[in-house]
Amino acid sequence: MDLYLKSFVTFRTVARYTALSWALVTDSLDYETSTVTVAGTDLSADQAGNWAIINDLIYGILTVKPQTDRTLLTLVSPLDLITRRLYPPEQSEGQTVGGFLADAVTDNYVLATDPVYAIPYIVVSSLDTTAYVPPEVDNTGCYALADYARLMRKTYGVTMRWTFDREKIYLSIRLPAKQHHNVIFGGGIAQLMQADFSSSGTAKITAVLYEDTGEVDEAGEKIQQRITSDWYLGEDGNIYDSPPARRAAGTWSILAVTNKTPVRDQVAASFAKNKSNHKIEFWSGRPYAVGDEATFRVYGQILQSAISYARVTSEDSRTYYKSGELAVTAAEKLKAR
Repeated sequence: MDLYLKSFVTFRTVARYTALSWALVTDSLDYETSTVTVAGTDLSADQAGNWAIINDLIYGILTVKPQTDRTLLTLVSPLDLITRRLYPPEQSEGQTVGGFLADAVTDNYVLATDPVYAIPYIVVSSLDTTAYVPPEVDNTGCYALADYARLMRKTYGVTMRWTFDREKIYLSIRLPAKQHHNVIFGGGIAQLMQADFSSSGTAKITAVLYEDTGEVDEAGEKIQQRITSDWYLGEDGNIYDSPPARRAAGTWSILAVTNKTPVRDQVAASFAKNKSNHKIEFWSGRPYAVGDEATFRVYGQILQSAISYARVTSEDSRTYYKSGELAVTAAEKLKAR
């Protein structure tokens, strides 16, 4: 397999290398790195930050490590090559999550006024109609684009897809249709490698909202009333505003919310940050898309979750998958509100 090195500045191909081995994350709900070992040692360390094309996929080069007669590259998603923290601008009425992401990439990278940081060869499009949810900002008022994009994918399914041709990178933002799969182990197609179960994470949230009553106290301070509501994560991955018959295991958390977005949406985003209450890792010769729902029978238990990770390697013709993050499925099903 060949690896093509492309300039970050121009997107022109500057070199081609023979890949000796690879472990490539083709998609993931979380930040992940991939590795490729190429023949030769002429690939210098200053190539970090450029693009790598391999297996018809595009990656950013994170690190370059020459060895005796070969070079080890660490690769990341294109999303992780644009890491500058950004100020969220004021949004017009009717803005969408996809529109916000598209504007962020266009305004801060495609049309960047500083040519050193501009990426004019990215073509951005969005077909997403998910109502806009503002990002969390730090004490400087900035947010991390990659963190926001991944949270929106986990919560609502809004997905950024990166493709390319000889001269352009194409970023499409959409809400892809999800499929459901029954994954059967022991039949020769899927091979279970690991199954972990945990009760970590949040299973109940008390949302706390403070509202101005319009009155003031004797000192002239505004009087606020506290409004609380309880939300529950069910074993089936749904979120409930009253205790379901089968509740997921986990902790009870308090969440301060605002009236800027629906409380239910803020609760969904909080549940989406859960660690999985089960994690399954397996090889399969069948193609599954990250984000698709899956049902597994593992050690006599029926488990439902979402495919969260896919990796291909030079050691096996199958794909290595991870499934878990039950809260992803919960947040996705929340859209039936």
